[in-house]
Amino acid sequence: MRAWVRLTVLALATVAMVGCSGPRPLSSVRASGNELYHDGAYEAAAEEHREIVERRPESAIARYEYARALVGAGRLPEAREQMVIATHLEPGNETYLDLMADTLLAAGSETDLRLFLERQALDRPGWQSELRRGKYLGRLGDVDEGERLLRRAAAMNRGVDPEPQLALAVVYGASCDEDAQLERLRMALGADPRNPEARAALRAMGVVPGPTIMLMPEEQAAGIEVGFSTEEAAAGSE
Repeated sequence: MRAWVRLTVLALATVAMVGCSGPRPLSSVRASGNELYHDGAYEAAAEEHREIVERRPESAIARYEYARALVGAGRLPEAREQMVIATHLEPGNETYLDLMADTLLAAGSETDLRLFLERQALDRPGWQSELRRGKYLGRLGDVDEGERLLRRAAAMNRGVDPEPQLALAVVYGASCDEDAQLERLRMALGADPRNPEARAALRAMGVVPGPTIMLMPEEQAAGIEVGFSTEEAAAGSE
């Protein structure tokens, strides 16, 4: 036991003399990179995350976090390259697909963004793909088609999740249709009574998000009218 203690003390003393010359644990590098990113130091964050990618090139999350920092730093071509790899490593990751779309939008690559959205809708049909198409087409200025796709996503989801309702609320808020905005926020709260985005948006409109404000999503009500069970509705949202 005493020998082990002496060896430990000797090792610590050696480190103190020669300094921290070895590679840092990846957990430390990642923590540093994420802290820098959240502080807005995007270039420094990118350097930290680049080190992780170099040491773990097979990690999709490493490439995602590197790309996120690169987007913040305005290095969009490099971010796009990283997201192509990340979405290849994990094709079904919604967060990665959203950042890929954000990167293309920020780069002004409208044609590539439209092709990306269409390809995802074909490869992975479902409400999430329609939701993404609707949101980004709206940001490209195609408001009517964006709304149509968001309503389609809400119908496919059958009112189970709040995201389609929130996206529609954003559309109606941008067009100053406060009645429609309020209705969709109430439906978002009906889908998820604790949803922080819906609650914050309602408060911003001067509405207290209490139990009486919740409204069953119209898509969920339609499903019940035609005989969908709760289990079937949940299955349809996947």
